[in-house]
Formats: sequence, C-alpha cells, structure tokens
Amino acid sequence: MKQLRQYIRQCIQSLENIDCERDGVCMQVAELVAKCLLEKGFKDFQVIEGYVWTEYGLDDQYPTEHTWIQLNTGEIIDPSESQFDKYGGIAERIQGTAYDDEDEYYGETKFYSPEEYLKLTLKYPNDLSKWLKK
Repeated sequence: MKQLRQYIRQCIQSLENIDCERDGVCMQVAELVAKCLLEKGFKDFQVIEGYVWTEYGLDDQYPTEHTWIQLNTGEIIDPSESQFDKYGGIAERIQGTAYDDEDEYYGETKFYSPEEYLKLTLKYPNDLSKWLKK
C-alpha cells in the first residue's frame, strides 16, 4: 500500500503543468493518471465517467458529467475536482443512473478498466496544450 501511495503521488505530480481547475479537464487528467499507474504496473482501478452534484451555482439543477479514477478499495483519485470549487465543491458522486433535480433521466455512469479507457482515448486524441497552465 505504501508503494501505491508513492505511485499515486508521482502520477499526480506529473500533472504540475496541467490546469486542473479548468472546466472539462477531467478526461485528460484521468487519461494521464491511468497511463502513469499502468506504466508503474498498477491495474487495480477503474476510470469512471459519471456525474456529480455540486453544492451550489450554475450546475445545481443538473448533474455535471465528470471523470475520475477509483481504486478497487473504493478510494477516489480525482486531481481535477478543484474545477468544482467555484460551485462549493462536489456534494455527491453519482455511480449509476443520473437524474436532474426534477427526476428527469440525465444519463448513465460508465465504468472502464484502465486498458479499456486508454483504448477509448486513442479514438479521440487530446491536444494537451490547451490544458496547460498559463
């Protein structure tokens, strides 16, 4: 477990030039962290494309799409969650069916193995330059 903590720290440190507070950066961050963990031989996690509710703000009537990593122990790795600080932070992560505040269907959470997620990202390559800190 101590070695895993070290791997996670190293992977997150590798994001130092990425602006993790920008809206929409979560998919790129999840891809980079997943690649990093796989390179270190760690595979006991999923990449989750789910939804979150924020505490307040523009996003409080509808769940917001968000991507994060969850270890098989249940621990969440989410270096880009600070993008929700302007809305009071994440109030709830939805792992299942998402509904808006009027109980209208909004979408389904998707769970990917690291390998599945990285194959998916190959179809939609990211230009990381637009996510760099200015």
